[in-house]
Amino acid sequence: MATLKIKIDTKQNARLLKKFLQNIPFVKKIEDDLQASQPASLSQYDQLKEILDTIEPGSLYGEIIDPVNWQKDLRNEWETH
Repeated sequence: MATLKIKIDTKQNARLLKKFLQNIPFVKKIEDDLQASQPASLSQYDQLKEILDTIEPGSLYGEIIDPVNWQKDLRNEWETH
């Protein structure tokens, strides 16, 4: 068995990652230092929506200067492998 420690930037993102990890069969145990400040009445959709609403528009792929060339490069990479 192996142990992996991960530091997440916000508790909200950590809660989301924890929910994802709980559904992976080979993850045997999750320990965290999160408090249950997230209301349990929110659905998973609402919790995910809250997290996505905190992300500023255009910040996810801000490092891509020319999207067309970026996509062409990806396709070329797939064709060569």
